[in-house]
Amino acid sequence: YNQSLTGNTDFVARAGWARADVEVRPFGSDSDNGWFAEVGVRSMVTEALELNGFLTHTDAGGSDTGASIGGVYYLTPMIGITLDASFSDDAKIYQGGIRFAF
Repeated sequence: YNQSLTGNTDFVARAGWARADVEVRPFGSDSDNGWFAEVGVRSMVTEALELNGFLTHTDAGGSDTGASIGGVYYLTPMIGITLDASFSDDAKIYQGGIRFAF
């Protein structure tokens, strides 16, 4: 769900099903299913830079709540470089990537 707050800022809400699979050799594997919900904002602060922040709760084999911040720098209107950091009770995750819009 996206709802425009201003001309360049959106409120975003997501919900879905989560599946976690873990395998550690030679100790075995485990998997679990559950749900997640996320709310946050995305804002185009310049024509080429989008910043975002989210709060997330996941309940799959245990309950975990966290927050994330990130951004996208658009090299062209269709290609952007992403950087994100997520912090929760269980983990710190840093990600980078490329976003293709089509």
